[in-house]
Amino acid sequence: MKRFSWILAIFAIVLCAGYGAPIVGQYPYPVDSVNVSMPEVNALAGEQVLIPVTLSDLNVEGLISFNIDVNYDPSAMDYNQITKGDFTGDWNINANPGGGKIQIGGYSAYSLSASGVLFYLSFTTHSDVAHNTVLPLTFSKTILNAGGYTVTTTGGSITVETAIFGDADNDGEVTAADAAEVLKESIGMPTSIVANRADVDGNGSIEAYDASLILQYVVKLIDTFPVQQ
Repeated sequence: MKRFSWILAIFAIVLCAGYGAPIVGQYPYPVDSVNVSMPEVNALAGEQVLIPVTLSDLNVEGLISFNIDVNYDPSAMDYNQITKGDFTGDWNINANPGGGKIQIGGYSAYSLSASGVLFYLSFTTHSDVAHNTVLPLTFSKTILNAGGYTVTTTGGSITVETAIFGDADNDGEVTAADAAEVLKESIGMPTSIVANRADVDGNGSIEAYDASLILQYVVKLIDTFPVQQ
């Protein structure tokens, strides 16, 4: 009887030892909290903006999957696409957008053990969004390795700024100086103009014609630019 008890005791020790270490293919036991975040950025109305979703404070190897949901305001901006991050190039990552939510999933056979950008989300703000409107970006789900990590999240935002067309030098007003700077830009001279404010005819390039339109606006021959029509 004593011999049988010793056998059971040894078996229990071996069994516990087997469960004491992570097994390949299983997520690790919970570690110190990691953070998933998005930044606060500024963008012009009608402009495309790239939002990085960053994983930080990862200090243990073993991350092989994630499910993350990101919420945005579809009445003020459009979702374009997702691209892989700086250290997830060999991962499989997909996104399913709809109703102001983007459901994102990613996995790999090879684990991550460092912090970095998981993926980038591309949005385009609507051209009619009012100046200084703040568009929140929030997380509604963040699961790493089926819950193997404790996760905190930091949401981001896009603050929309309205461009003053014709204000090529970005000093807050449209003057003859803007026309002069645009002309210099059109012939390859060095300037510090803001391109999307200088292209007032909206054809995608900066030419002497843009300078002429800006000067016409300054002397009140026109009261709006073609790009605004």
